[in-house]
Amino acid sequence: MREDGSDRAWPAWVDHLASILLVLALVAVPVALVVHGLLSGGDEPRGGGPTPPVSTAPSAPVSSAPSPTGEPLPSASGETCVPGPLTDLTVVSFNIESAHGPDGSVQLDLLARTLASWKPDIVLLQEVDKNQLRSGRVDMPAYLGERLDMSSTFGANLAGRAGGQYGTALLSRYPILRAENSPLPRLPGDEQRGLLHAVLDVDGTQLSAYVVHLQHSSTRARMRQIDEVRRLVADDELPKVIGGDFNAHPGSPVMTVARAIAADTWTAVGTGPGLTVPRLAPRGRIDYLLQAGLVPVDMQVLLPPLSDHRALWARYGLGANGDVCLPSFG
Repeated sequence: MREDGSDRAWPAWVDHLASILLVLALVAVPVALVVHGLLSGGDEPRGGGPTPPVSTAPSAPVSSAPSPTGEPLPSASGETCVPGPLTDLTVVSFNIESAHGPDGSVQLDLLARTLASWKPDIVLLQEVDKNQLRSGRVDMPAYLGERLDMSSTFGANLAGRAGGQYGTALLSRYPILRAENSPLPRLPGDEQRGLLHAVLDVDGTQLSAYVVHLQHSSTRARMRQIDEVRRLVADDELPKVIGGDFNAHPGSPVMTVARAIAADTWTAVGTGPGLTVPRLAPRGRIDYLLQAGLVPVDMQVLLPPLSDHRALWARYGLGANGDVCLPSFG
């Protein structure tokens, strides 16, 4: 008798047919899903569901180093740059009048002591004798360099009548990598003038230092000379300081050209008129320190015990190898 109480019996083949249909139904469902995926392009993920939208934005870099907890570490999304450390640099420019004192005598020892008291790193000198009879046949650049424990270089512009030379000089507490003196244009009858250029190694950073002394008696000659200075300096991409006796007042066409070469340090950090000549009762400003690629910090006009000019003293910051950049993390 059947479980429902009926005494009606089903043929055995009916039960077998029912089992076969059940198996076919179980197989047909996954087959249908696979066929549907193939017909739709096969782009759906295996887990099913809609394909995620494709982003056109660049993906952030993925860090390959695991953190101590097994989680991925944050990766750099850029750089943060700050100015590098600055080297403190003290520069003096001084027309020394061949180290002549008020009584007309050469006082080279007094000059050396005076320069040393200012504690300069770089000294730019004009009206310098080398082995001249009038100054006792002394090599002034070498003598001053030895006394101040500094390297020295000399730019010869004139030959003395009794032998020796006359020109400009540069002293440096830092190594002088190379130096050259370029003659400047002159008019007939004028003294020969030059532009002394030295490249210094300031704690691994190269610095250009220039010494200039322009013609005193002719505006036309000074204009030709400052134009030549501009041409000579134009291709120099190093940070630079240019100092000397320009024999021109601040509002002159000569200084308009000069300030197009490099910035006037006195305008940036000086106080007062900055007068440099004559020494005891100055009425004019004709001595300058110009800079490019340096940070002006302070500048003063100093009263030396000798020469017919006052001296210039300035302090700068010199960047060491540019900016310092570190990775930033998002």
